[in-house]
Parts: sequence; structure tokens; C-alpha cells
Amino acid sequence: MAPVHVIALLLTIGCCGIVHGTYRYYGSYLSYGMGETIMYVLHMYGGSLLPHRKWQIECQDGEAVTGIQDFVHDFERLETVKCSFMFPYKPPAQGRYPYYPHCHVRNYTNQFFCYDPQNNLTMNTFITGIYDQLDFLWQVWRPGNDDIQPYKCCSVPHGYYIDYVSCYYMPTHDMYFEYYDSGNNIITECATGYIATGISKKLNPWTALYNVDWIQCCL
Repeated sequence: MAPVHVIALLLTIGCCGIVHGTYRYYGSYLSYGMGETIMYVLHMYGGSLLPHRKWQIECQDGEAVTGIQDFVHDFERLETVKCSFMFPYKPPAQGRYPYYPHCHVRNYTNQFFCYDPQNNLTMNTFITGIYDQLDFLWQVWRPGNDDIQPYKCCSVPHGYYIDYVSCYYMPTHDMYFEYYDSGNNIITECATGYIATGISKKLNPWTALYNVDWIQCCL
């Protein structure tokens, strides 16, 4: 007869299931079997050593950014970015990069949305990557010094579209500017089925420092 701890393990697998995480890219990517990837961005300055991966933070094939987190410094920088698998009908890239063929770059210092009304080609686009030009950490707070905060927007796959009437803003703080700094929960996160289509960096009225202020979520 099998040992008790083996039987208990088999019962656990049989009744409840186990989600296994895998670390990639020097411990910065944590993928879950449920179709979500958590990226720890704190020390991802410089990005990947792979020559074709120019973005320090970038979602995998079929994924979109759905949440952000800073559990240390009140969103004066980013600690975590969450991507979720959102496009099951997208033909897989089979590991070939880029995962989305039609993309453009915005600057969330003053360009808060993927969609630019002056350019129809930016319609139906969402966030897939974020970049920071600093040599150390991932800071956004310094007034006058961090004016370039690029993020990557890509077009939804064929057959999908974004319902802009459904969009809403998910802030990084409450009405008293108490920031959501939970270390165990990503509070600034889009609802199920929604993806991030915009991100903003604004001056805190109390500290006069830049903070990430909200993400825009659309269905």
C-alpha cells in the first residue's frame, strides 16, 4: 500500500488540481497554468539578453496587460505587471517573435491611451509591453527627468475588436491618495474579460512627485 503522504497527494491532485508555476528570464517571469503571467519588473533594467526582445516587460503570445502593482513605493515605480491570455482564437505564433504583427509605441508621461484619435490605425489596440530607460530600478517619480516612459500597443487579432463604450479607469489609489500597496494582491487590475488600453503617469498633489495614476480597461 502506498504511504499516507502519497495517497494524500494523489487525492489533492484528483479533487482540486494543482497549478504549477515556471520561472523564466532570470526569475522575472512566473507563468500559471490558468493562462496568466506575473512579471516582477523591479530589477529588469536592461531587459532580456535575447537580441530580438527589445522590451523589458512584454506579454506572451495571445496575452494582454491586465494589471499593475507597486507594493513598496506608492506607484512611484512599478513592481509587478500582470498579463492574461485573452485571445484564444488568435493563430499561435509558434514561438516566433513578434507575437502581434501590428504595433506602435506611446509615452505614458503624456500619451495616456493606445488609441490616438488622429490616427485610425491605432484603433482596437491594447498594451502588450512597457519599457523604462533608467539604468537601475523602474522609476517614474522624478519630475523633469523621467519624461520618456514608452509602452507598446498592438492591434487585436483578426475577429476581435475593443468596445470603447465599455471602458473604465482602474486607479492606483483611493480618493485620499492612499495607494494600493498590498503585497499579496494586485488591486489595480482589470475585471475579467477586460484588457488594459491605457496607462497614465501624473503628479501627486501632495508630494509633487510623479506616480502611475491609473490604467484604462476596456472589454
